[in-house]
Amino acid sequence: YKPNDVGRYIINVNYGGFPVNNSPFNVKVEPIGDPSKCHISGNGTNPNLQVGEEYTITVDTHEAGPGAVTCRIRSTLGNDLDIDIVDNEDGTFNLFYTPHNPGNYVIKIKFGGQDIPGGDFVVT
Repeated sequence: YKPNDVGRYIINVNYGGFPVNNSPFNVKVEPIGDPSKCHISGNGTNPNLQVGEEYTITVDTHEAGPGAVTCRIRSTLGNDLDIDIVDNEDGTFNLFYTPHNPGNYVIKIKFGGQDIPGGDFVVT
C-alpha cells in the first residue's frame, strides 16, 4: 500500500478470508520532503476553464526532496474528478484533468502527504 496523507491508519490484513495474527495493525505515516519548495504552474490553475477540455497542472519538486505528488479535485456536486498524475522522472509531475460539468471545482495538491503552499484553490 502507499498512503497519500500523513496521519494514523488502521491496516486490516486477511489471509484466506481470516485476519492474520495481530491484525489490524496501527500505522503512523510521517511527512516526507518539503512542500514549501514546490512550484505549481500550468493552464489547469487558471480560474476560468471550459467544460470538456483537458487541463494540465505541473508541479516542480526539484528542490523539495523525496516525496510524491497527490491531488484531489472535487466538484460543487461533491463528486471527485478523475485525475491522471504522471511522474516525469525529472523532478516534475503533471496532473491531467477534464471538468465535465459547469460549476466550481476545489483543487488540493499535496507533496509528501503535506499541503503545498498555493496548492489549494478553486477553478470555475
